[in-house]
Amino acid sequence: MNHDRYNSLFRRAHDVLRLLVPEQEDRIPVTPRTGMIQVLCYVPFVVLAALARRPDTYFLRLLILPVVISLIIVAAYHFTWIDPVFNVYNWGQCKFATWAILGLTLTCSSRSLRCRRNCKSTRVWLSS
Repeated sequence: MNHDRYNSLFRRAHDVLRLLVPEQEDRIPVTPRTGMIQVLCYVPFVVLAALARRPDTYFLRLLILPVVISLIIVAAYHFTWIDPVFNVYNWGQCKFATWAILGLTLTCSSRSLRCRRNCKSTRVWLSS
């Protein structure tokens, strides 16, 4: 009974992974039209960066974060360069996605810690 439950859970997790990262033969070739889709996938990333500059947007940024990370993964792995001359671009777009996600998580965590240390309302709350 538990074995079937684990198999079902594993299949669902695999399906979610394949939704974000399709098999190589199911990926979309990069053309000027699909290149625009890739660029549009990074628009929420820019919105998140703009929200980071505004005060009191921490919870809104936390709500947007899963969407941003999933769109970065979609932009990196749904599209592929077909011409062998441009194969290095496949590596480059995935590396850029890795840098974007790591930079996003490291920046968010360091800013939230710095904000907690420097925020006046937090100091008042901690002192009481």
